[in-house]
Amino acid sequence: MAPACVAQSRRDRREPGLDYRFPRSRRLHGKALIDRVYRQGERRRHQPLLACLLRRPEDPRAPGRVAISIAKACGCAVERNAIRRRIREAYRLMQHQMPLGTDILLVVRPHRRLTLRQYQERLGTLLEATIAGR
Repeated sequence: MAPACVAQSRRDRREPGLDYRFPRSRRLHGKALIDRVYRQGERRRHQPLLACLLRRPEDPRAPGRVAISIAKACGCAVERNAIRRRIREAYRLMQHQMPLGTDILLVVRPHRRLTLRQYQERLGTLLEATIAGR
């Protein structure tokens, strides 16, 4: 369990009234869906992340869904899982800024592990590029 000072600082960064949970319904799962997003989605790159984005016209007001794909070249399983956890946390904290009705596949290229803040900055840059590209 995290120390009280860490838990308090995380609460300070949250906006009141927003739901920061990350339920299964906000995760993109299934090989067919992920392959469709990878093949048909528009791509945005900000090293070490490649984002494939595919809008869902059948449900444009639904929350976005995300999947994270990380190559074995990123390191051993411990390293890949640590990177995946940080990216998932960065997305979870920024999910309210993501476009509605969009499926996002984040493909992680080999790199040294970054901090949570650095992953948030990269996701923010991808978000700005997505909104500007509309």
